[in-house]
Amino acid sequence: MNESNLEQQLILINKKLDRITNPLKVAGLQFTAGIFHSFGNLVGTILIAALVFYVFSSLNLGEYLNKYIQNLIPKPQINIQSPF
Repeated sequence: MNESNLEQQLILINKKLDRITNPLKVAGLQFTAGIFHSFGNLVGTILIAALVFYVFSSLNLGEYLNKYIQNLIPKPQINIQSPF
């Protein structure tokens, strides 16, 4: 290895160490990573919710679900007697 190549590698190593050890740059990188992580979770959740909504709407489960809920809820027995 010649000396200029070694010097260039040392300069690159120092630049990388400056990026790693600078707390403001690390905080900025962590903040940016958190923003993109949250955005990815949001997009994934929207896609999955849209897919589930599409599947359920195409299966037309609304009628079956409505009948099932109506059978769960007891119907009130109202006996109205005339006071006269």
